Amino acid sequence: MDPAAPALSPDLRIGSLLSRAWRTYRSRPWFLLGTGLAIYVLLPAAVVWIIPHPSPAPGDAPSFPLSMLLFLIAGTILAAMLNAGYLHAAMRILLGETPRADMLLKGFRKFWPLLGWTVLAYLGYPLLMSVAILPGILAGAFLAPAVGVALGALMLLPVAYLAARLLPSLVVLLETGLGPLAAFRTSWRMTRGHGWRTALALVAALVLVYAPVIPVVLADMLQAVPDYVALPAQAVIMCLTAPLALLLLLTAYDELARAYASRAEAAAAGPGPDAPAGA
Repeated sequence: MDPAAPALSPDLRIGSLLSRAWRTYRSRPWFLLGTGLAIYVLLPAAVVWIIPHPSPAPGDAPSFPLSMLLFLIAGTILAAMLNAGYLHAAMRILLGETPRADMLLKGFRKFWPLLGWTVLAYLGYPLLMSVAILPGILAGAFLAPAVGVALGALMLLPVAYLAARLLPSLVVLLETGLGPLAAFRTSWRMTRGHGWRTALALVAALVLVYAPVIPVVLADMLQAVPDYVALPAQAVIMCLTAPLALLLLLTAYDELARAYASRAEAAAAGPGPDAPAGA
């Protein structure tokens, strides 16, 4: 799609999204792979290593000290900030810009709005998931397990749809001056009429990340390879595929953002509230 010519209807075909994502991936592979490896593998490993692991005295019950809780909270916040920076850098690469190290600090420059978004997302999505699977659990307990599984799977569809509608909200927050609630509202408007196609793009991204590791997982389960080979192999494969999956989702976001801006202009409503990047 020509960046200078936004379309009224976003091109969310998986083939088109994947093609553009792959071209972007090939343009800056080492930056995407290197920073991704540092943020998602090396840093978490370092955090786990430095977290205190006190051994209980003989006869004492295992405890969860306050220091460990504080480390986990700090690590979660740090991960959210760096994840946002990586996402912002990938978005800039997709739009044709040269990546810079300071792009990875975008999350820290948006600390409070991003922290609010993180709290809402980390609390909201698990809560929605729990509410969705509750009817399945009850049906499985009082009717039959098969009925519970079927109902639980059926109830997950609205959650998947809602997740897809709100999927662009983090990028909206990073690329505009909007707060977390306004970013969720803008995301909902951007994906209006395209919810299931956005959900399909999300499924395609998940397939890109997890499908290649299935043979390694099966080999590990069958004890065809030892754990010390299987686990690093899974990490390497996911480090290679995750940037491509992320770029696929960002390409979908860019298509939605351009269509959102062009719809606003066509309706003579101006550029809309803080038109997102790519618009």
